Amino acid sequence: MIASSSDSVLSMQVAERLAGPSGLFKTALNGTDSMVTFTESKEAGWQYVSVMPMDSVMERVAQLKRMALTVFVVSLVARERLFRQTPVIRADFLSRLIRGGTSIQIMGDQGGLSFATMGIRFASEKFAVIIVQAVDITWVSPETSEQGWTQTQFIISNIGTDIANSGHQGFAVDMERDRVAILVNFHPVEEAEAELFLHAIAERLPRVLEDRFDSIFP
Repeated sequence: MIASSSDSVLSMQVAERLAGPSGLFKTALNGTDSMVTFTESKEAGWQYVSVMPMDSVMERVAQLKRMALTVFVVSLVARERLFRQTPVIRADFLSRLIRGGTSIQIMGDQGGLSFATMGIRFASEKFAVIIVQAVDITWVSPETSEQGWTQTQFIISNIGTDIANSGHQGFAVDMERDRVAILVNFHPVEEAEAELFLHAIAERLPRVLEDRFDSIFP
């Protein structure tokens, strides 16, 4: 032994186990359960030995576990918060897209990750927008309250997206309290087929809305 940080001397039994370039083992040293780690210097041929009481080792392990648990909990809370904000982020993005206020590339890798976090996957760069204007909502609320407008938007949005999703993709965006935009993203099809589908939506949507309103509010 050339140098040591303590007065303790390694027993011959321990010294005999210091074989190989590096390693670690648990042993009783001076009546204390200890963890022995060692490594050999390739340049000088010296062997460096570290002895640490198991209580200290386990305390360090416990600290690492607590740290890892804290990081996990914080990350879980941050995913949870992002998940709750996803509908708001998605609605804002679609609103800007409809108004032409975003320069995000639709296709390719540039927008893939951000679209995935919002639950959006566009099938092509071909879009159309249908604006639905609610003129009279007295069938919901005679006083045309904010709750009545909100309920109207909800019904129009759901029916509009259902019809659009029957052949392509549909996304609903609340523009004003009495106006809902249905963003239609077409699958790769010919222009004529896309126009036919768009006209079909425009004809079918008012009929379905009327039938649905009569069934909900006779």
